Amino acid sequence: MKEVILLIEDEADICNAFSEALSEQDVSVVTAQTGELGIEMYRTHKDEINLVVLDLSLPGISGEDTFKVLRRINPNVKVVISSGYGDQYVKKVFKGVALVGTLQKPYTWGALVENMVKFLSMIRTKPM
Repeated sequence: MKEVILLIEDEADICNAFSEALSEQDVSVVTAQTGELGIEMYRTHKDEINLVVLDLSLPGISGEDTFKVLRRINPNVKVVISSGYGDQYVKKVFKGVALVGTLQKPYTWGALVENMVKFLSMIRTKPM
């Protein structure tokens, strides 16, 4: 069964890079350009989505607030935070929250694939 990632990201270039890079890994990427759209997609397809990659800087509802809503829908949602802010900032904002991981922007093609394969492997092997 093909794994599915919901990418909540407003930058079209990043959405395209994710989709292209991960198609080679037999991973399907569905995208939402706003937190509101991402929440609706997750609500509708949560049983099919293995992992959410969430940008912190989104138009409209913030990435942090989007995360809170996703957690209300499913307390066990698996999330990777993608951010141009430093890792320390992300850890501060999400202190005490179980994240699958973080992706530091900007990322190279190789780092993107390597990290996403690692994160998918992590959620396959142990509950979060």
